[in-house]
Amino acid sequence: MMKVIVSACLAGDNCKYNGGKNITKEFSHGAQLAFEIVQKENPDLIILQSRSPSCGIKQIYDGTFSGTKIPGRGLFAELCIKAGYKVLDIEDFEEYLVNLRLVNLR
Repeated sequence: MMKVIVSACLAGDNCKYNGGKNITKEFSHGAQLAFEIVQKENPDLIILQSRSPSCGIKQIYDGTFSGTKIPGRGLFAELCIKAGYKVLDIEDFEEYLVNLRLVNLR
Protein backbone atom coordinates (compact mmCIF):
# COMPACT_ATOMS: atom_id res chain seq x y z
CA MET A 1 0.00 0.00 0.00
CA MET A 2 1.20 3.50 -0.86
CA LYS A 3 1.74 5.95 2.01
CA VAL A 4 0.70 9.51 1.09
CA ILE A 5 0.99 12.76 3.05
CA VAL A 6 -1.40 15.55 2.01
CA SER A 7 -1.04 19.23 2.86
CA ALA A 8 -3.38 20.23 5.70
CA CYS A 9 -5.04 22.96 3.63
CA LEU A 10 -6.00 20.41 0.97
CA ALA A 11 -7.62 18.35 3.72
CA GLY A 12 -9.80 21.34 4.68
CA ASP A 13 -7.77 22.96 7.48
CA ASN A 14 -7.75 26.75 7.34
CA CYS A 15 -4.03 27.40 7.58
CA LYS A 16 -3.71 30.35 5.20
CA TYR A 17 -1.89 33.40 6.53
CA ASN A 18 -3.31 36.71 5.32
CA GLY A 19 -0.67 39.20 6.34
CA GLY A 20 0.18 41.25 9.38
CA LYS A 21 3.41 41.06 11.32
CA ASN A 22 6.51 39.35 10.02
CA ILE A 23 6.34 35.71 11.06
CA THR A 24 9.27 34.35 9.05
CA LYS A 25 10.86 32.71 12.10
CA GLU A 26 7.63 30.96 13.09
CA PHE A 27 6.94 30.02 9.47
CA SER A 28 10.38 28.40 9.12
CA HIS A 29 9.93 26.58 12.42
CA GLY A 30 6.57 25.20 11.26
CA ALA A 31 8.11 23.95 8.00
CA GLN A 32 10.82 22.18 9.99
CA LEU A 33 8.28 20.56 12.34
CA ALA A 34 6.21 19.34 9.38
CA PHE A 35 9.37 17.99 7.73
CA GLU A 36 10.18 16.01 10.89
CA ILE A 37 6.79 14.29 10.52
CA VAL A 38 7.67 13.46 6.91
CA GLN A 39 10.97 11.94 8.02
CA LYS A 40 9.22 9.86 10.67
CA GLU A 41 6.46 8.65 8.33
CA ASN A 42 8.65 8.20 5.22
CA PRO A 43 5.81 8.58 2.68
CA ASP A 44 5.85 7.37 -0.91
CA LEU A 45 4.22 10.61 -2.08
CA ILE A 46 3.59 14.10 -0.70
CA ILE A 47 0.77 16.17 -2.25
CA LEU A 48 1.05 19.92 -1.71
CA GLN A 49 -0.93 23.09 -2.43
CA SER A 50 0.01 25.14 -5.47
CA ARG A 51 1.72 28.51 -5.00
CA SER A 52 1.80 28.36 -1.20
CA PRO A 53 4.85 30.02 0.40
CA SER A 54 5.17 26.80 2.37
CA CYS A 55 4.11 24.14 -0.11
CA GLY A 56 4.44 25.62 -3.60
CA ILE A 57 6.49 23.49 -5.95
CA LYS A 58 6.74 25.48 -9.19
CA GLN A 59 5.89 28.99 -8.07
CA ILE A 60 4.96 30.80 -4.87
CA TYR A 61 3.32 34.03 -3.83
CA ASP A 62 5.98 36.68 -3.23
CA GLY A 63 4.94 37.50 0.35
CA THR A 64 3.61 41.01 -0.36
CA PHE A 65 -0.04 39.85 -0.20
CA SER A 66 -0.62 41.49 -3.58
CA GLY A 67 -1.28 38.21 -5.40
CA THR A 68 2.07 38.42 -7.20
CA LYS A 69 3.55 35.02 -8.03
CA ILE A 70 7.23 34.28 -8.57
CA PRO A 71 9.12 31.16 -9.67
CA GLY A 72 10.31 29.12 -6.72
CA ARG A 73 9.47 26.61 -4.03
CA GLY A 74 7.91 26.98 -0.63
CA LEU A 75 9.96 26.30 2.50
CA PHE A 76 8.40 22.93 3.32
CA ALA A 77 8.38 21.79 -0.31
CA GLU A 78 12.06 22.65 -0.62
CA LEU A 79 12.96 20.59 2.46
CA CYS A 80 11.06 17.57 1.12
CA ILE A 81 12.44 17.81 -2.41
CA LYS A 82 16.04 18.26 -1.26
CA ALA A 83 15.67 15.18 0.94
CA GLY A 84 14.58 13.16 -2.10
CA TYR A 85 10.88 12.66 -1.37
CA LYS A 86 8.43 12.45 -4.30
CA VAL A 87 6.44 15.68 -4.11
CA LEU A 88 3.44 16.49 -6.29
CA ASP A 89 1.60 19.78 -6.85
CA ILE A 90 -2.17 19.26 -6.42
CA GLU A 91 -2.65 20.77 -9.88
CA ASP A 92 -0.70 17.81 -11.32
CA PHE A 93 -2.57 15.16 -9.33
CA GLU A 94 -5.10 14.23 -12.03
CA GLU A 95 -2.33 13.77 -14.60
CA TYR A 96 -0.40 11.66 -12.08
CA LEU A 97 -3.41 9.37 -11.63
CA VAL A 98 -3.88 9.09 -15.39
CA ASN A 99 -0.23 8.13 -15.75
CA LEU A 100 -0.74 5.44 -13.12
CA ARG A 101 -3.79 4.33 -15.13
CA LEU A 102 -6.04 4.81 -12.10
CA VAL A 103 -8.31 7.28 -13.91
CA ASN A 104 -9.63 7.21 -17.45
CA LEU A 105 -10.62 10.71 -18.55
CA ARG A 106 -12.28 9.57 -21.78
